[in-house]
Amino acid sequence: IEDGDTVFFAVGIAPKSGDLVVVTLDNQMLVKQFLKRGKTITLEDQAGVMKPDNCTIEGVVIQVCKELLSLASDDC
Repeated sequence: IEDGDTVFFAVGIAPKSGDLVVVTLDNQMLVKQFLKRGKTITLEDQAGVMKPDNCTIEGVVIQVCKELLSLASDDC
């Protein structure tokens, strides 16, 4: 997932290990990978690993749409 991509997520679905989830942390929405190993749950991305204690899982990612055209081009 890159800057400019649109992420669609479903609320009310329990995430499974390996799912991408949208979380809120300090008034920011972030996408993390939900991993469950035994009874331990972690949220991971390129920045590292975190426990879900300090954030709220808002939903499970169901689709990512890539930005195909940048409308902010200087060539227009």
